[in-house]
Amino acid sequence: MFPGFQISQKISTRNFRELLQIEKKLIETIIKPKEEQRITNITKRTIQKKLEITPRIQTAGGIIIGDEILSGKIKEKNLLTLSKRLSSYDVKLKRVEIVGDCQEEIISTTRRLSQECDYVFASGGIGCTHDDITYQAIASAFNRKLVTDKDLVNEMKKFYSSVYAKKQNAVQKMATIPENSEIIKTPGLWSPLVYVENVFILPGVPELFELMLNSAFSRIVKGPRITLQMIYSDYPKEEIKEFLDDLQSQFSSVIIGCYPQADCKKAGCKSAITIEGLNEKEVIYIAQLIKDKIKGSFFKPDTKHY
Repeated sequence: MFPGFQISQKISTRNFRELLQIEKKLIETIIKPKEEQRITNITKRTIQKKLEITPRIQTAGGIIIGDEILSGKIKEKNLLTLSKRLSSYDVKLKRVEIVGDCQEEIISTTRRLSQECDYVFASGGIGCTHDDITYQAIASAFNRKLVTDKDLVNEMKKFYSSVYAKKQNAVQKMATIPENSEIIKTPGLWSPLVYVENVFILPGVPELFELMLNSAFSRIVKGPRITLQMIYSDYPKEEIKEFLDDLQSQFSSVIIGCYPQADCKKAGCKSAITIEGLNEKEVIYIAQLIKDKIKGSFFKPDTKHY
C-alpha cells in the first residue's frame, strides 16, 4: 500500500476501491515516471560511454546515373576511383546502385542511400541535354526547388565567352541546381561540384569526376583507421570454407572475406583471404591464426591500413 494511507476496518468496500484507484494513479503519475526517467538516464549514460569508446566506421553510397551505362554503350570507370579514394580515408563504401535516366528511380535511390550512409556520391546526368536530370531529381528527393545560380552563370560565361550567345540555354541549365546547395570549387574547372544534404553531385566524365572528387574530400571527415590483412592460400575456397565460417562466427567485430585469386603471382595460389577491422591487434591475431591453419603466406606488407 502507498505510504501514508491507513485503511480503517470501518471503511466501506466502495471507499476502499476508491483509495486503491488513488494509490494506482499516484504510482502511475509520480513513482513510475521517476523510475522510468532514472532508467532512461542510466541507459543514455551507458550508450554515451559506448559511443565515446567505440569508434564507428563511416559509410558511403554511390549512385551511377545514365542509360548509357546500363546499356553498355559507355564503360563505367568512376566506381573504382571512388572506392579507392574512400578506402584511403577509412570510409567504407557500403552500397552502389546504377540507375537509368529516370527521375523517380534517382529520387528513391537518393533518399534511401542518404538515410543509410554518411555520404553519397552521385555521378552523371548534370549536362545540358534533355536526359540530364540529376539536379532536378536530387532537388525533388530533398523537397527543394531548382534555382539558377548567378555566380555559376558568370563563371560559365567566361568559359564560353566566344560562343555564349549560342549556348546560353545550355549554360543556364548546367547552372540550375537544388536550392541552398553548397558549391565547392575545383581549381582550374568552371564545373560546379554541388553538395546538398549529404550528397555530392559529380559529372560522369571520368577525368572530371576524379578531379572534382579531390574537392569533395575537403568535406569528408576521415574515419577511424581500418586495418586490413591479406593472406594467400594454396587451398581453394571450398576446402577452407567451414574453418573461415567458424572463425567469423567467433569474431563478429572483424570482416573475413575469401576470394578466388586467379591473378596471384605466387605459384599454386588459389584463394586470397582478407581480414579487416578497427582493432589492429585483433586483426593481426586472427590473420596469424588463419595463416598458421592453412599454411598460407601474407601479402606484403603484413599490415596494410586503408
